[in-house]
Amino acid sequence: MSDKSPDSPVPTAVNLGELRSTKCSFLPNLILPISKTTFTWGRALGCVTVHEYPDDIRVPKTAFQISWYAPTTTSRSKRKRRTKDGEFLITTFATHGIRVNGQPLTQCDKRGYSNYGFLRTGDIITVSYDENEKKKLKFVCKFHYGKARHKREAGKRFQIFGRSP
Repeated sequence: MSDKSPDSPVPTAVNLGELRSTKCSFLPNLILPISKTTFTWGRALGCVTVHEYPDDIRVPKTAFQISWYAPTTTSRSKRKRRTKDGEFLITTFATHGIRVNGQPLTQCDKRGYSNYGFLRTGDIITVSYDENEKKKLKFVCKFHYGKARHKREAGKRFQIFGRSP
């Protein structure tokens, strides 16, 4: 039996959240349900959800990976807190990167560390774009767990962090 409570220690519900493409995207009715604690999307066959048009080069092979992250704890009494404090982080494997709320997110920083950031409900992920905005694909995030289920506070920007490869 699956625990569907937003306060369960590790999200196990079928519906952790979703990404919904914006009306101005070249795929305006695309909904990507997030049902696993590690979710990938793109043209590559290894992605959790594979883009239905494998020859559509506007979509990277693996555009992004969204993963559930919660501070580890050994105490049973802290399990509920773990989910309340948990977050969804995003990384990209796209050669030219992606954007989150307009901030460029690339695979690695200058030191070779993998880049990532924490998502919130209402954040916008731009997967495909050009200077003229003729080819764009944007998703609006909606999450049901942890800190990500709340919208980003006014004035708070999406931050990019690096970690060792």
